[in-house]
Amino acid sequence: KVLESSRMRTMLLCALVAQIHAQTPKTGEKKAGLPGVTPAAKAMSPDAIQLGKLRVVLYDFGCTKPEYASSVPCKGREYVKKLKDEKDAAKKKELMEQHSKEAKQIMALPIEEKKKRSQESFATVKKMWKEYCQAPKDSTVCTNDLMKKTYDKP
Repeated sequence: KVLESSRMRTMLLCALVAQIHAQTPKTGEKKAGLPGVTPAAKAMSPDAIQLGKLRVVLYDFGCTKPEYASSVPCKGREYVKKLKDEKDAAKKKELMEQHSKEAKQIMALPIEEKKKRSQESFATVKKMWKEYCQAPKDSTVCTNDLMKKTYDKP
């Protein structure tokens, strides 16, 4: 009977813990993004596709200038262009391996350093956008709502 009583207490305790856990209110923390919108779906949205095309125009303008050429966004653009233009599979693989090594080094940086790099990258693109929009060749880059929301804020 003692063993049976012990089992009964254990089962009751488990049921009680489960009940308490079920009644615990959520903390109110919201996850980033929209419910049900996956990164893949977001990447294929018309807005994202348009934004990508406009960024190409912006980077074509900015990355040719010496003050931006060595920036992280322009280095990334240069890598993608090299990869796209390379026809030799062995050379393409070599480019990807080198890029992977560099990415691993960046991922190993302390979080504060990664935040700093990210902020500098964003500031660079924002500066490019403002410069481009002073005398735009393609005004869509400057009038697109998503571009304005992204780069035209203090």
